[in-house]
Amino acid sequence: MAKVLIVEESMVFGTLLSEKIQSELGFDILWSKSFRETSDEIEKDRDSIFAAVLDLRLANNEDFDIIDFVISKDVPVIVCSSEFSDDAQDRMWSKKIVDYVLKAGKCSVDIIVNSLKRLRENSGVKILLVDDSSVVRASIGDLLRNQNFVILEAGNGVEALKVIDENPDIKLTLTDYHMPDMDGYELTKAIRKRYSKDVHAVIGISGQGSNRLSARFLKYGANDFIGKPFVVEELYCRINQNLDMIRTMEAVRYAAMFDYLTSIYNRRYLFQAGSSFIQNARRNNLSAMVAVLDIDDFKKINDTYGHLTGDRVIVEISQILKARFRESDIVARLGGEEFCILALNMNRGSVNEIFNEVRATIEKSRILTERGDYISVTVSIGICTSIKKDLEEMINIADKKMYKAKVCGKNRICTDVKTVSNVS
Repeated sequence: MAKVLIVEESMVFGTLLSEKIQSELGFDILWSKSFRETSDEIEKDRDSIFAAVLDLRLANNEDFDIIDFVISKDVPVIVCSSEFSDDAQDRMWSKKIVDYVLKAGKCSVDIIVNSLKRLRENSGVKILLVDDSSVVRASIGDLLRNQNFVILEAGNGVEALKVIDENPDIKLTLTDYHMPDMDGYELTKAIRKRYSKDVHAVIGISGQGSNRLSARFLKYGANDFIGKPFVVEELYCRINQNLDMIRTMEAVRYAAMFDYLTSIYNRRYLFQAGSSFIQNARRNNLSAMVAVLDIDDFKKINDTYGHLTGDRVIVEISQILKARFRESDIVARLGGEEFCILALNMNRGSVNEIFNEVRATIEKSRILTERGDYISVTVSIGICTSIKKDLEEMINIADKKMYKAKVCGKNRICTDVKTVSNVS
């Protein structure tokens, strides 16, 4: 389990911080109150320490010694202090800390927890640094690596576009203005042709920090602009704010596509993507099939074992379906205990065999109830194997076949080419 090291003399503040970190982020806590205790904890537990939160008001003037020591062990450091002077901040930021937080009660705790959360979220996030000066790239790159980012580099816009094409998962590009071959403006325009602002952020940066320069960057599609020389804390804040926006939009897109309980596609996505799915099949003379699957006696399961068990049943079946079908197929939760599978080019002669296998796998599964025992469940499946006017008509046909399977005894499949399959 990853741990956060807290070096803090105040019992009140330390307890408040520890409880908040544990409850919101799930880290274990190591708490020390002196240089010696801190040294011992790091030597004993270095591999499990994710980050350290250090108070800048330790007794015996150990402040800077302990900060230097923890940083020397490659532990990310957040400094918390009641001193907020420019001189104190400059000294701290020169040591390449993660954050410097004014110690001012509960709001300070929230800021520290958010800094730790971002530090964890930043792991694996790619940032492209574009500048024709290798010295500048090295300097800024070191600052960003200190925030757990993965840094890629390019010397001009042309090189940057090659890196972007090779790394489509880059979340943010930090680009200088003056560069040979392709400047920051042109690079920003080229990135915008590939990605929108809520997928790939661009921050312009230049030593010629005029209002016109920043306005031009923003007009060309940049999310933000920073003038050189910049304050390190401002750089971190602007980068984190832009990444927060991207994460928020990713969450919105995810919620629009996926079911909150099962993480498979939801009804909305099924009808949006499925319609194009069927049109594409018709255009390219491909076969397409739709299956509707419903859990048998689901109300009885909820009434007998509770709704938590009902949720577990739904999740278990969704995972069986997701594992059985191809990534190119659409496996969705229609709502409640009902699922839908939409597949292209499935051999019509194999449909019964495939879905009877799915049915049997579900029947053999064992699901843990709230009471601690295990239950098995069954499903009824209806299938439409031929392309109709639209997706809605195919789902309606499959739905009627599913109800026919229930009438005929449940735990079986019924298709538009075969009445009811035998239960194996």
